[in-house]
Amino acid sequence: MDRLPPELHDLVLGLACAAPGSHKVPRALSLTSTYFRAIAKPFLFHTIAVSSVAQATIILALLEVAPAHQRSIRRLFIGADLPQLTTFRLMHFAAPTVHDLAIVAESALLSTIFRMLLPQLRALAVRGFYPLPRPGAFPILTHLHVSGRHSPGGLPPALARACPALTHIRVSSLRAAPAFAREMRAALEAEDARPPLASVILEAQPPPDGARLSKVDYARDAEMRDILSGLDTSLRSRGRTNAPCMTFLDRMDDDVEGMKRSWLVLGCP
Repeated sequence: MDRLPPELHDLVLGLACAAPGSHKVPRALSLTSTYFRAIAKPFLFHTIAVSSVAQATIILALLEVAPAHQRSIRRLFIGADLPQLTTFRLMHFAAPTVHDLAIVAESALLSTIFRMLLPQLRALAVRGFYPLPRPGAFPILTHLHVSGRHSPGGLPPALARACPALTHIRVSSLRAAPAFAREMRAALEAEDARPPLASVILEAQPPPDGARLSKVDYARDAEMRDILSGLDTSLRSRGRTNAPCMTFLDRMDDDVEGMKRSWLVLGCP
């Protein structure tokens, strides 16, 4: 190791940090020696997961005093219990460099973040009553996971305009949403999708334990399920050679800590 040039150590550490589940690598390496502390400095903020005010206070204090070239944030998780101003300060530091963003927030905050300029964003996971993204909002985004809206009408056509590079999409929390199901079917059956989607995961959320849907919502939920469960067969019957891998299942949303653990290990699904 001592014979390798610093540039090669820097490259190796950069590749190691890019792997999901490696968020502790820079900090651990920085404790081994003065030399590796210097090598690890630009990567100390590579992955940040903040889910409490106490964590945010410490991270922001470190970011405030760090030189600009040492505060490159590539992966950022923001939990639900942060004040809006704290979230905005974190996003201010992360916006120019963040590649992978996961956020749990209220609708007003999400609307503001959806309007931010995030030029490097490639993966986005959102939990909350998310807005429809504006055209051209995420030009290089490839992976998207949204949850928190039972009936996200207008989402498929909005994504086609906002995320032209999208290849993997996961929509959770679906319930009694036949209009969304019809829009998704129309979007997937269109032949002009570029690039073609590689993976589509659609997750219906059952009612809470002990709760029952009204007759109207039960019928709407059944129609949604019928459409979504038949999408894979429908696409293949049309001879689509570039049909995405389709998954439709019942699944309750993870709690925030579960979402955080999954994101740290796997990244945006």
